Amino acid sequence: FLKYIIKSQQCSREKCQMTLTVPQLMKELNISKNVAYDLTREPNFPCFRLGRKILINRELLQEWLNRRCAPVF
Repeated sequence: FLKYIIKSQQCSREKCQMTLTVPQLMKELNISKNVAYDLTREPNFPCFRLGRKILINRELLQEWLNRRCAPVF
């Protein structure tokens, strides 16, 4: 039900990447910088560090969102 939050099937160069940076996460989810960094500190959030950069796994992010978001009726 949240398939279009992460537009993974549209295959431009940016959309085919397996990971998102924090600024890309902010843009995809329309959230602030503070909220994005708070999410990266949550347990079970699908991110990892590569040097100083925080990367978010795009596929696991979609699964995480689906688990966290209950349908609204």
